[in-house]
Amino acid sequence: MEYQLAISPELEITPEEFAAAWNESAENRAITEARLSSAKGAKYEPITLTLIAFTIGTGVAVNVLSQLINDTIQRLRDKKDAQGTLAHRHTHIEETQMPDGKRLLVADIDEQLK
Repeated sequence: MEYQLAISPELEITPEEFAAAWNESAENRAITEARLSSAKGAKYEPITLTLIAFTIGTGVAVNVLSQLINDTIQRLRDKKDAQGTLAHRHTHIEETQMPDGKRLLVADIDEQLK
């Protein structure tokens, strides 16, 4: 199954940072490797995003992938927040089925916990 991940700029994490952090984790790499998508610069109004692509086997549930994404985002934010400059934010991940059969995961700030 092909998944693409879009990370909201509100999370203050670049796709390159996320892919590198994901691939540093042996647990994450055991499931799949993160790579920048060839759809770089895809437009999702009102912003342009670089997508991160994942291909996972049929035995991996989307909630497992979502939890690993959340863990990676939190690890990056904790690392960046060593100076105490980032506000603590809860991440929300939403899944959408695309017309081409791929699934888009969007990681952003959980508005209910902002």
